[in-house]
Amino acid sequence: MTADSEALRGLFLRNFTLNIILTGLANLLSQRRAGGQYASCPSPDSNDMNFSIITPSFRGSAWLKLCIASVADQSSVTLEHIVQDSCSDDDTKNWLPNDRRVKAFIEKDSGMYDAVNRGFKRAQGDILAYLNCDEQ
Repeated sequence: MTADSEALRGLFLRNFTLNIILTGLANLLSQRRAGGQYASCPSPDSNDMNFSIITPSFRGSAWLKLCIASVADQSSVTLEHIVQDSCSDDDTKNWLPNDRRVKAFIEKDSGMYDAVNRGFKRAQGDILAYLNCDEQ
């Protein structure tokens, strides 16, 4: 197997794993909501779980493109992808604001966890998670 095919296989497996996790969480929460265990969740008649994925970013343009593509490939769940970029000085600022797959916020922050918390405050999903920009 070539290095390129190994990389593609790894990307597929990570993407497949993310899809399985998101689908499993949605199914689990739908079952629990139907049983009335979570009064603060949307009504049990709502079959759609909304996920918010927060991605902090700084100088990770090449990796961020792969991360965004991986999240956008999740077809079995409803999600929003929020990217919090800390004013990267690479080419991120040239393409990120125009990427329609994400809600992009480019502003200085105090590090990764500050960026994640800013994203969580903006998130609209029922389930919140973060995914680093170098992960798929």
